[in-house]
Amino acid sequence: MIRQAREVIHSKGYKAAGVNDIMTYAHIGKGQFYSSKHDLGLAVVEQLTRKWEEKIVGIIQADGAPQEKLSGMLNWIIGYHKQANDYSECPIGNLALEMSEQDEEFYVFSESGLKLWRPC
Repeated sequence: MIRQAREVIHSKGYKAAGVNDIMTYAHIGKGQFYSSKHDLGLAVVEQLTRKWEEKIVGIIQADGAPQEKLSGMLNWIIGYHKQANDYSECPIGNLALEMSEQDEEFYVFSESGLKLWRPC
């Protein structure tokens, strides 16, 4: 269900993605829904952050020249976006921009995901 919620939120934005939209897309009823849209949104951010961190850190820690690592990161990111149903924006960046100023928990989760892109 988190994957389906992520896709709905990514395509519509968090605010515009209604609980009914998510349930319809996930083919579930109200009894199977998460505790709240807010909690589901946080789970989406956590899953995205974990996935990106695992991939990016894995590439950085692998053997190879810095140019190979940079190329590997860019290739993974390009491939990720190609598989994301033609959504061109960054899912973590989208949520960070939309929700971080309105909700402290979203800010903390989004900030941890965006730290991956800061220089060491």
